[in-house]
This record gives sequence, C-alpha cells and structure tokens, in this order.
Amino acid sequence: MPVSKRIYAGLLVVLATVLSVFPILDVYDDYLQGEPLWLTLAENSVPLALVTILFVATYWMYRHRERIHLSMVFRWSIAGIFGIMFILAWVLGIQSFQQEFKPVVAVTHTAIGGALAGSAVGYTAARVRRSRAEIATEKSRWESLFQNDPGGVVDLRFTEAGPIIDSANDSFERLFGLESDEIEATRLSAAVDHGDRDIEREITESITDGEMHAAEISTEIGDEQKFFKLRVVPYGIGQNQQRAFAIYTDVTELRETEAELETQMHQLEASNERLQQFAYIASHDLQEPLRMVSSYMSLLETEYREELDEEAQEYIDFAADGANRMQDMIDELLAYSRVRTQGKEFSETNATAVLEDTLQDLELRIDESGASVSYDELPTIDADRNQLGQLFQNLVENAIDHTDSPSIHVGSQRRDGAVVFSVSDDGQGIPESQQETIFELFKRGDRDGDGTGMGLAICDRIVSRHGGEIWVESDEGAGTTFYFSIPE
Repeated sequence: MPVSKRIYAGLLVVLATVLSVFPILDVYDDYLQGEPLWLTLAENSVPLALVTILFVATYWMYRHRERIHLSMVFRWSIAGIFGIMFILAWVLGIQSFQQEFKPVVAVTHTAIGGALAGSAVGYTAARVRRSRAEIATEKSRWESLFQNDPGGVVDLRFTEAGPIIDSANDSFERLFGLESDEIEATRLSAAVDHGDRDIEREITESITDGEMHAAEISTEIGDEQKFFKLRVVPYGIGQNQQRAFAIYTDVTELRETEAELETQMHQLEASNERLQQFAYIASHDLQEPLRMVSSYMSLLETEYREELDEEAQEYIDFAADGANRMQDMIDELLAYSRVRTQGKEFSETNATAVLEDTLQDLELRIDESGASVSYDELPTIDADRNQLGQLFQNLVENAIDHTDSPSIHVGSQRRDGAVVFSVSDDGQGIPESQQETIFELFKRGDRDGDGTGMGLAICDRIVSRHGGEIWVESDEGAGTTFYFSIPE
C-alpha cells in the first residue's frame, strides 16, 4: 500500500525537527558558557535558516503539491544526510587513526560530496526543465486543437455543484451565443440548456465513472431550435481524476434535412397511394364500357355478317381485336395496381414448391410451345407466396412467348445477403438499348410481339415490394437471363 502524502509530510517535519535540535543546543551551550548571544546565533544562523526553509517548504508542498513531491524531497534529504555523514565519518575516522586532524582534507572531502550531490540535483533539474519544455509543446498543440476544433469544446472539472467549465473554445461561444465571461467558472447546466435532466445526470455519471458518453440534445438558442451531438470524454490530471471534455457538434441542418426527407416520403407515399387508387378505379370503370363495345361488336358480327362485305368484316375483326387487347391491358393494369394494395404478408416460402405449382399451371402452354423447363433446388425465403409464383409465371411465359421451343432453366445463388434467382432461355436475346426500359409500363421490346408490355413491369413492382432488384443480361442471338433478388 503506498505511503500517503500526510505521512511523508510528517516524516519531513520530524527530520527538520531533529536537524534543528543540534544548532539550538549549540546556541544554548555557548550562552551558558558566557559567549555573546549574537555571536552564537550568527554561528548557527545558516543551518537554522536552512531548517526553517525545510519546514516552510514542507508545509507549502503539503498544501499545493502532490504526494510524489514530498516523497522525492524526503528520499533525497535522507540520501544527502547519510552521504555527507558517511564522508565526514570516513575522513574523521582516517584522521583519528593517523592521530592528526587535517581541516583542509575534511573540508575538501565534504566539498567533493557536495559537488556530487549538486551534480545529481543539477541533472534532475535539467530533466525537469526538458520535461517542462516538452509539456509546454504538447500543451501548445492541444490548445491549438482545442481552439480550432469546429465543434464546441469545453473543459470540465467535477465539483459537488456539478460539472464546472474551466475553459471553452471559440466555437462553443459562437454555437451557443455566449461571451467568455459568461462561461468560465460557471456550471455547464447554466451555460447550456440540455432540455432533459437525464442528460445532465448522464454527463455527471460519465465524469465520475471515467467512461465516455454520447447523446443528442435539442435546445433553443434565441428564436431557433438547435440540435447537437454531445460527446463526453473523461480524462484525469494528477489526483484530480474527475475531469472531462464535452464536445458539441451542430447537426441542426442534418436533422432539418432528415425531417424534410421524411415529409417528402410521406407525401410520396400518399401520392403513390392515390395513384394506385386512381389506376384501380380507372381500370375497373373502363371495363364496363369496354364489355359493351365487345358485346355490340359480337352482336353486329352475328346479326349482319352475311350482309357485310369482306372489308366491313375485316373492320369488325380489327375492332374486336382492339377491344380484347384493351381488356388484357386493363386486367394487367389492375394486377399492377394490386401488387402493393392486395399483397399478402411475407412468410417462409419454399421457392421450389412455388415454382413446381407454377409449372403445373403452365403445363398446357409448355407442351403446346414445345418448351422444356429445368430448375435447381431453390431455397426457402421470406416472401409473398402468390406474388413469387406470379414472378416465376411471368418470366417463364415471357420466354415461351418469344422463343420457339425454348430451353428454360431456373436457378438461384446467395449473394450479398440476398437470394438471386435467375430465369434463362436460349432465345434470340434482347438488344442492349432496350434492356433498361423493358421493365417500364407498356414498354415492349423487339421480341414482345403482341404482348401488352405489362408483364415485366409487374415483375419489377413485385420485386420492389420485396426490397430487391430485377435486371436482365442478354446478348443478341445468345439467349437471355432475367435475375431478381430477394433479401434473406
């Protein structure tokens, strides 16, 4: 267990007292023998003055310095005493053996010991001076960092009244609109309104526990609401370990931008919802007049076919075909609008089982087209089972519609935290200029033929709802592969 500061101070007082006894006794003895008092006091004035200095220095160090100062002074004092006494004892012992007292030799030997002690003290003083110079350099560096930090920084010391500001940089004064005389030696809570007592309690605990702490505060400065990131970084100096830097970083613009983005997101979601409702209502309401057109065209063809010439019958066929195409487009527009509004909750879905059910539903189309479909063992994912089946159906039908007797393969691989599915065919391929537009509404590529251009747009919307991406890789004449990812 280390010796306390009080004990070292007591030992130095005892040492100074013992050393002062001998000069005092000499003064008293000379006085009894009739020597003039002033003379005997003059004789012992130097040692008595040095002992007095030792008393005063001990008291000052006890009040104003740390334990290590008292410890080093006491140890060096003991070393000096024993060193000088050893030299005197050696010289006097040798001279007694020689039965001859040589004052010059005694003084010279003692001077040599004093020179050695002075050298040790001088070397120590030089090291202290060098250390002070290094400390001054480091202090200058830290002060430069402190003053030029873009964040508001305050140096805190902990007292019974709470964290007290010792100093603050210019950024802190600017951020909180304060003057230097309003900051130094004031409580942190008086300079900054943290808006929450828990924040101030956490700052206190961070300093007393010596642990870093981070928080975000909101406060009013003038007429403005400001947001700051707060970091408390404890550190210690000597015996006073309860100190810390509090660093305030202005994040007001960031929070305002986030609030604007959130508002825009809500507006976008509301707008998107209205557009979906519009698409559903418009497509739903269009079906009734379209059915009427189809019915009357069918009736016209049935009732008056024999009375119409070939050109009129061709016009009727064109009109009926247009009505059917319009019906297909309305149906797919409805399907597109329902992807989000009528989607099911995500659940664990065996993709292999979904693909097998889809291929069973497409069995007649596959047989008629002469297509062959192969697939790997697919993983289980978190998805809407019905929409995953629609994805597979649209992509397989896309290959069947645009390739004669295609060979289709469905595979998957795990990549960057997602399952990437692939649907490949050996058809004519898609020109590079069309590969980025084929997923847009009513966009049809060269190989889309009579399609509505909605199938791939629906695929894109389904994948987007699942948080993934869809893309195509194709070389003309070398087949096409559609990829879509579903996060795991």
